[in-house]
Amino acid sequence: MNANLESLISDLPEIYQTIFGHEKWNDASSRDCSIRLAIITEQYQKLEKSLQRPLRVLDLGCAQGFFSLSLAKLGATVRGIDFLPANILVCQALADENPDLDVTFEVGRIEEVIKSLTENDYDMVIGLSVFHHIVHEHGLAQVKQWIKRLADCTVILIMELALREEPLYWGASLPENPAELIDLCAFYRQIGEFETHLSHINRPMYLISNKIVILDSFISAFDSWRNTPHSATDGHPHEGTRRYYFGESFVCKFFTFQQIGNKDTYQSQRNREELTREVQFLNDPPEGFNVPTLIESKTSKYDSWLVMERIHGELVSSLLDKKQAINIDNLLTDLLSQLVVLEKAGLYHDDIRLWNIIYDQDNKCFSLIDYGSISSVKQDCGWPFNIFLSFFVFVNELLSKVSDKKVIWRKGYINPFLLPEPYNHWLSALWQESADNWSFSLIKQLFEEKNNLPANYTKFSGMENWIVAQEKLSFFLQDEEITNRKNIVHLNNVVASLTTMLNNIQITLNDQIKINESSLLKLQQDVESGKVGNEGMASELKLLTDEVCKLDIGTNEINSTVENSRLEVDKSFADIAQLNAKVDGLVETIRHLEAENIKTNAQNQAILNSRSWMITKPYRYFGLQIKLLRQYGFKQRIKHLVKRIIIILTAFLQRHPSYKNKVVTVLHKTGLYRIAYKYYRRVFPHVVYQSTEQDINDAKIDTQLRSLDAVPDEVKEIYKMITKDK
Repeated sequence: MNANLESLISDLPEIYQTIFGHEKWNDASSRDCSIRLAIITEQYQKLEKSLQRPLRVLDLGCAQGFFSLSLAKLGATVRGIDFLPANILVCQALADENPDLDVTFEVGRIEEVIKSLTENDYDMVIGLSVFHHIVHEHGLAQVKQWIKRLADCTVILIMELALREEPLYWGASLPENPAELIDLCAFYRQIGEFETHLSHINRPMYLISNKIVILDSFISAFDSWRNTPHSATDGHPHEGTRRYYFGESFVCKFFTFQQIGNKDTYQSQRNREELTREVQFLNDPPEGFNVPTLIESKTSKYDSWLVMERIHGELVSSLLDKKQAINIDNLLTDLLSQLVVLEKAGLYHDDIRLWNIIYDQDNKCFSLIDYGSISSVKQDCGWPFNIFLSFFVFVNELLSKVSDKKVIWRKGYINPFLLPEPYNHWLSALWQESADNWSFSLIKQLFEEKNNLPANYTKFSGMENWIVAQEKLSFFLQDEEITNRKNIVHLNNVVASLTTMLNNIQITLNDQIKINESSLLKLQQDVESGKVGNEGMASELKLLTDEVCKLDIGTNEINSTVENSRLEVDKSFADIAQLNAKVDGLVETIRHLEAENIKTNAQNQAILNSRSWMITKPYRYFGLQIKLLRQYGFKQRIKHLVKRIIIILTAFLQRHPSYKNKVVTVLHKTGLYRIAYKYYRRVFPHVVYQSTEQDINDAKIDTQLRSLDAVPDEVKEIYKMITKDK
């Protein structure tokens, strides 16, 4: 190692990464990079094999350049970005030691780099444990947009994300679920989790792409994707844990697992079981049941997926939405044939719906899909739960060409009496059989004979009329319930709006109280120092009085808005009285706080103006020190004193770099540097070094001067004269 590089490393505020090619510094690095490098290398090699060329890589927050240089060693063209000039100086020195590597480094802000990107600038971007700082500075919504842009401009993105639970100042700015930061991107999966030097909490690493699905051995571009199984889905089913990707020749189902207290949630258990069933069925379907080829499947700690051959066609629900003609008899014939095959194997499909049947354009037939819903359990997944009654509902939905997902229970009739001929004859004949004898084989047999069955139900008996009336009543009650639920949602939104408004009022009052207290304190200090006379004091007090008046006016305006909102709610709901009482109570609390604020301000002013306040100042100080001594003990107070002295000395050294360099040199020579550095990090765990604009400009100029091809000959000569003795 040359002396210049060793000096540059010694000047670093933190040796965060392993120093590339120099094992001497391995023990001094904050984090071991080898395990993460292995994971990143695996993804790099997959993409390199797919594209059949070395990759172009962007390393955001490259620190000391370990990952940049390691990927360049694999043959990549790498650009490293870091905002700290000291890091970039080390990176450039390491790059100079390895001139055969195609790697460059520069000082810059990640936000600005993202804004400057264009599509296909890079094949791979890595951002390891850096975006939490950007979220803290710019907010979650903005950073999510930047990450989406990153994914749009590259093929894959690898990110290590900090967690909200970590006990650091930026934690509160992060989302509860780290995946929320990247959920605007199409494909993402967790590929690992790693320890850090800051806490016992592991950080997850994600593989992200808006262009390809990249799994263990499968990698391919997708044409479209969605987080719902079909277009008829209402809202966000399955708690947002499922995503579906569609390529030219494949379909990928990707399910994630969520845990509470190291245990799978109910939805996660469903995800595991359903995808496991689907894989088992695709690997070993009953004889006579055609299924697509299974390409890849896996269940990991974090997620589960399968990739299968794509059936080119369209869902029956989509065909009905488009008002396209469907041959009902062909559909029911194909469907019943498949259900009979399953039944003979002791299997049943628990979700026979219009969106789980696809018209296969290649084979000109209708096929039952959603193989994860096939099991030995003879029960439907929803109302009316009986597998055969549910099939009756399906037939009613099919023939009425209506299937509404925005319901509490399905709106298709169970009874066959309202069906058109000959379908009413078909299912009416089944109704004459004992329910114990019902089977899909019998249903198929009667369907084939439907045109020859007698019309037994041309006239309804009292029982049939009662059944029809009860079903119509149930649908009417369902519509009423849906309306009531919408009203409740509206009421909750109004309550939330009022609560937010009142919280804002409280915040405004608290802020005003702090401003008034600060003004009073400043006024007292000015009076004590003789800077303000009676006239000045009167002027200041008048300003404070005006502020209080403005506060009263603002509060009245907000109260007026609250009252208007309350009246609006009163018109809609009879039970709004409880909300009104809550609002009135909060408003009364606010008024009470206003009165207390005025009273407190007056008392504070009287105290601050008193002579006893000034006389007792030394007593208060020594009293505080005695209290702290009793509370924490002599040892802790000495530690506190030492820490304060170290802080003062550190601040002095930061202001005087020459003294700092001398101290660092002495510590190195005496072998105490590592001990001192560990103690320094313990005292200052949250230090964040910010580069100045001048530092960035100097680094850019230095980078330009390293490549003299673009500068005039006169400048070259001057630069050589300046640097020849260095």
